[in-house]
Amino acid sequence: MISSLARVIKYTLKHLIRNASQSVLVVLVLAVTFLIVQLFILLGMASEKVIAYFESQPQVTVFFKDEATEEQILQIRDELKKDKNVKSVAYISKQQAVEIYKSEHQDDPELLEFVTADILPASLEISVYDINYLPRIAQEFNGNQFVEQVYYQPDLVDELTAWTKSLRQAGLILIAIMLFVASAIIILVVANNINIFGHEIEVMRLVGAGSWYVRMPFVLDGIIFAILGAAISSVMVYFAIPRVESFIDQLIASVQLFPDPQAIVIDLFVKVAAVGSLLTAFVSYVSVWKYLKV
Repeated sequence: MISSLARVIKYTLKHLIRNASQSVLVVLVLAVTFLIVQLFILLGMASEKVIAYFESQPQVTVFFKDEATEEQILQIRDELKKDKNVKSVAYISKQQAVEIYKSEHQDDPELLEFVTADILPASLEISVYDINYLPRIAQEFNGNQFVEQVYYQPDLVDELTAWTKSLRQAGLILIAIMLFVASAIIILVVANNINIFGHEIEVMRLVGAGSWYVRMPFVLDGIIFAILGAAISSVMVYFAIPRVESFIDQLIASVQLFPDPQAIVIDLFVKVAAVGSLLTAFVSYVSVWKYLKV
C-alpha cells in the first residue's frame, strides 16, 4: 500500500514538472479566484460590523427648546423607555452637550471660545431595535411644544444594506465566472496531461493497474493546485487587511473590523483550501473519467 502510494505521488510530481507552465497558469487562476472569494468574505464581515455600528448608534436625536425643563425631558424619556420597540434612551443635558462638543473640537480652540451651556440644547438620543420604526418615533415629536428639532437618518442603514447586497451579488457573479474559467483550464490541463502520458497510462492499464491508481495522480494535481492557490491568495489577503482597515478607519474610527488578522487569514486559508480542493479534485476526476472512461 505504501509503495503504491509512493508511486502515485511520484507520478503526480511528473505531471506537475513536465507540464509546469500549465500548472503555474492553473495555480495563478485559482489564486485570483480564491483571492476574490476571500475579499468578498472579508467585505461581508466588514459590512456587517459597519451596519451593526450604525444600528447601535443613537438613531433619533431630539433637541429641546430652552424653556423645556429637565423634569419634563426626563418624563418624556421615561415614557419612551416603556416602548418595547425602543432599545435605549439617553438624556444629554446642556452641560453634557458642552463637554461633548469640547472633546470633539479640542484641537480647535477658536471653536471653543464662545461655547457655553446656554447656547447648546438639551437632547434625547434614541435607539430602536428596528430601523423601520424610526419614522414613527420622529413623528411623535413633530409639533411637540418643547421640541426644537428632530434629527434622524432614516435611509443610512438601508442604503448601506442595499449597497452591500448589490456588491455581494456582483461578487457572486464574478466568483462564478472565475470558477468556470478555472474549471475549464483544469479540464484542458488534465486532457493535455492525458495526451502527454497516454503511453504510460496504457502500459499501467495493461499490467492491471486499478482505475483509482490511474485517476489519483490527476486528482492529486487538482488538490495541489487548490492548496497552492489558496496559500498565495491568503498571503495577499494578509497584506491587504491593514490597508482596508486604514481606509475604513478614516471613515469610521470607532469600528474595529479585524481584531486578529492572522487568525482570520488562517481560518480563511483552511476553509478555502478545503473547498477548493474538493472542487478541483471533482473537476479532475470527472475529466479523467471523460477522457479515459476509467
